[in-house]
Amino acid sequence: MRLINKFMLVLILGVSIAGCTPEPVTDKALDSAISSLNQRIKEAKADAIQYSGGLLKVQIELRQSILQTTKAMLEQKRESLLRMISLNYTVNGAKAVPATKDELATIEQDLISAREKASKANAEANKYSGGLIKAMALSAAATASVTEAMLEQHYYARKYGISAMMNGLNSLERKKPTVPEDELTTEEAL
Repeated sequence: MRLINKFMLVLILGVSIAGCTPEPVTDKALDSAISSLNQRIKEAKADAIQYSGGLLKVQIELRQSILQTTKAMLEQKRESLLRMISLNYTVNGAKAVPATKDELATIEQDLISAREKASKANAEANKYSGGLIKAMALSAAATASVTEAMLEQHYYARKYGISAMMNGLNSLERKKPTVPEDELTTEEAL
């Protein structure tokens, strides 16, 4: 009889402890971003269907792949929040940490600029009905869209402290290119 009482006590304690655990935490902004990415992936798939091959199709598929990778990255973060698992990323011996508000603001400005360039490039491409000029304009628009997708991935990676393994984009410092000391001038080259 005492064994049954102990079992009931353990069962009641277990149920009450399980009932006291907090609800899984989720981020509405994260869910909204995933929803937006789903829509943009569908648009990229629809764009890719228009072409049987070539540069434009490759660029559209590249954009689609970047968007899918970004979505997977955010879904992983959402799942870690839901299951209360702390994810830590270490790249080249350095821990990936979320960006500061100032760093995110800088990336947001770059992203806004990239979106404007992509929009202008698409508007320019829509001016033409065909030919080489239309193809070049579409290529410029596709390139701008890939840039936008990459910056968006970088933004989310920095916002949530996820390592996106994107060399060069993880540093917000704008470095001037170095000129080799032994570079020839135009006159010397002639």
